[in-house]
Amino acid sequence: MKILITGGQTEVPIDAVRLIAGPFTGRTGLELAREAHQRGHHVTLALSRRHAQVAPKVQAALFPRWRIREYATVAELWDVLYEELSGAASERYDVVIHAAAVSDYLVQGVFRDPNGPSLCHPGVGKVSSDYPVLWIKLVPAPKLIDRLRSDCGFTGRIVMFKLESQVGEAELQARAEKARLRAGADLVVANTVEERLAWVLIGPVQDRYLRVPRADLPKRLFDILESIGARHAEESGPHSEGGSDENGP
Repeated sequence: MKILITGGQTEVPIDAVRLIAGPFTGRTGLELAREAHQRGHHVTLALSRRHAQVAPKVQAALFPRWRIREYATVAELWDVLYEELSGAASERYDVVIHAAAVSDYLVQGVFRDPNGPSLCHPGVGKVSSDYPVLWIKLVPAPKLIDRLRSDCGFTGRIVMFKLESQVGEAELQARAEKARLRAGADLVVANTVEERLAWVLIGPVQDRYLRVPRADLPKRLFDILESIGARHAEESGPHSEGGSDENGP
């Protein structure tokens, strides 16, 4: 299979020297990419720039099935996704695994007075450190996962990730399924902030969600994806000469 994986996290610029970022390390995306590559699949890993240095230094000449693309902001990640998945490129991949932590909000401006003019636009200039109080206005960021079908025209399989906090397993599953249907995704990997290192839910698999130890996530997810790919190939029948091999590397 040909697989695009996103990992790491987006950064939200406040000004030219300050930003908002989370605690995510890019480990999940990198683990998934390694698992896919070890199984013989072609992998493009879109990894946040601040974490790309931890990615293995794989030379294209030695490992032609491995590519790394970097991004920093939500806009840059969207540019990567759109370039890789839209138009004729939409047939380049069989699967997208969107594991990156994408910011829910963007900075619209920094204000000394919430009703006054903006002191600085995101990523431009530097706000003085002399103000006793500053106001940062945040606005919702676009949901990139929701745009892969509509804006990119991607028709392959999509695996999305859903992180919640302070909810039980039943509510986590309900929220994950609602988000999956909205995005048109095939599978969702869901967990909570409190239990994110212990277990995840993966589903729907035969109309149910599986509770999987976090350490087993890469293996179990690719077992499921390869099983789906095998069934799809059987239903589609033999490929014509020159066609794509769903089960090939």
